[in-house]
Parts: sequence; structure tokens; C-alpha cells
Amino acid sequence: TISLEEFLEMAQAPRVQMYFMALGLQASEVCELFDLLDNGNGVISYDEFCTGVLRLKGQARALDVVTMMRDCRVIINKCDQLECR
Repeated sequence: TISLEEFLEMAQAPRVQMYFMALGLQASEVCELFDLLDNGNGVISYDEFCTGVLRLKGQARALDVVTMMRDCRVIINKCDQLECR
């Protein structure tokens, strides 16, 4: 797993920046990317990273689509919590 601090440090590496650029990500979106890939426990696992980054590839502004998917996941989790009450 990798924490936000480690992720930010890793994102400074030129090779990683080139990879992010290839995905169409700006340097200012690194924190947002971490939040999208994180399942809520504050760290990103290898599987979360690979699955999430693969979703970012594509013609559409994939980061926006993944943001919406994350927001939907949060809403579904809250609905499930309400249902359990």
C-alpha cells in the first residue's frame, strides 16, 4: 500500500510525471487522483492503483467519469447505511 504522502513524493519523479501526462493528468490533480483511487482507508493498494489508473485511459475526460463513479459509490454506501438502521 501507499499513503498520500508517499504518493505525492512518488508523483515528483520525472518518470511518473511523464506517465501521468500520458494519461492526461495535470500535476495539480495528483491529490484528486489519490482520493479517487483510495477506497476510504487512507492508502492505495496495488490493485486499487492498477484498476483505477486503467479506468483513466480513454477519449473522454476520464478523470471526471471516475469522479462521478466515486461519488456514486459514496452515495450507495450511505444509502446502505440508512437501510441498515
